[in-house]
Amino acid sequence: MRRIEFNLGDIHAYRYEGNGPYALLICHGAGGWGGMYDTFCLPYGRRTQADIWCWDAPGFGQSGAKRGHFTFEETHNGLRSLIAEIRRCHDKPIFVLGSSLGGLIGSTAFYEDDVAGVIIQASPIAVGTPGYEMVKQILSSPTMAAYLATPFGQATTISFDEMVNWEQNYGDPKTGREMMAHPLHTDRVRLASVVSLYSWEAPHPLSENKKPFLQMYAERDPIFPPGACQALYDSVGGPKEQVVFDSDHHQLMLFHTEEFCAKLAAWCGKNLP
Repeated sequence: MRRIEFNLGDIHAYRYEGNGPYALLICHGAGGWGGMYDTFCLPYGRRTQADIWCWDAPGFGQSGAKRGHFTFEETHNGLRSLIAEIRRCHDKPIFVLGSSLGGLIGSTAFYEDDVAGVIIQASPIAVGTPGYEMVKQILSSPTMAAYLATPFGQATTISFDEMVNWEQNYGDPKTGREMMAHPLHTDRVRLASVVSLYSWEAPHPLSENKKPFLQMYAERDPIFPPGACQALYDSVGGPKEQVVFDSDHHQLMLFHTEEFCAKLAAWCGKNLP
């Protein structure tokens, strides 16, 4: 199995083509890019023959947008374009996996007819949940809107590298440093872009969800406390399953790859339509 890269409009995508029974579409996390998941995609592809797709979200990696500049609408439209491209290639079931911040992006797939199920790893954030609505209410205040309308507001940025200890997050100092030094790593994003992440109007709350849902996270995640992840799980309705790893690594896909692959493959297999 090999990785191929291509552009789909302003989206830069990666595909690990397989002839298995389903497709897996991965949404990367903060500061990341789609091509960072070789460590997971290659062994998972060999194990399952799944047709695996990743992408650089707008404002990240090799996307057509300026680094750190994006809106949630643009990102959601990008996800929908990729789902449509997969469907153009074949009619196999599509599972969407969101990692960390990508869990927020991926959670919009709960509302997509062509998606068979959703996986969120290492994230307590999803659209259509009480937690999301609470943060949206805070960020949509008139004070925030007035500030973002000013030149200062438009110029305000947030640094992922200052917020997150990547060396701890990625399990060992060397890997963390390599990730920060990678030319496709995005450090700073506009405050306006972050606020836009909480602008989604869900068609219905996820308590009414009917799609299969899998949540995976580390019980000692250095970024998100287990209580927050549990609150997300409790707020999603429908058929669901939870796997909690005995770990202090945030990126389970990269540091617990064999176990992650086995758990994910088993779940996807039993949730094929």
